[in-house]
Amino acid sequence: TIDATALEDELAWVAEEATAYENPALYRTDPALAWRRLKGLNRLRPEEQSAARALADWRERRAIESDKPRGWILADEALYALASREPVSIEALESIAALPPSVIRKRGDELLDLLRAARADESGVPLAAPKRPESEQMALAARLLQVVRDVAAELELGAEVLATRKDVEAIAFGSSPPDDSPLLRGWRRRVVGEKLLAALA
Repeated sequence: TIDATALEDELAWVAEEATAYENPALYRTDPALAWRRLKGLNRLRPEEQSAARALADWRERRAIESDKPRGWILADEALYALASREPVSIEALESIAALPPSVIRKRGDELLDLLRAARADESGVPLAAPKRPESEQMALAARLLQVVRDVAAELELGAEVLATRKDVEAIAFGSSPPDDSPLLRGWRRRVVGEKLLAALA
């Protein structure tokens, strides 16, 4: 038989989740923070990081202005090539295989100016390589994941509906303040978040 109260609860969760996804801010990226989407940025030299950040900001602004996917404006491969090779002329841009000729024709001078400014900018702080989680943090993450699995089993839901491994590890590793976690907002806080906080205590 279907538990009417449980069904009402789950319908309320679905409604709350749907409302959250209606927030336009959820789909906007601040151009100044667009570099956070880049993978492996910490492996670049500081001056290359500065260039990659500037290019990510530029790409995001162009994508918003033209209402096109950022990859159509400048592919990641081309972005990294520009950041690492530091071209100073149109001819140098043309030697980058990942950079389409149409981009060079329309935006070549703009990109060269951008890269020149990024190289001269000494205000950027180099990114630190991510620290490997300590054994205690790994053990805490395992305990928190088990809490999620236990709650999910009680509710007869998939654990991934309640929490992703990434969200749980962010709490366990301290990579984001607990209050910023989606597990500690809305219906997830009521269902599983309070139990996670108890486990952290």
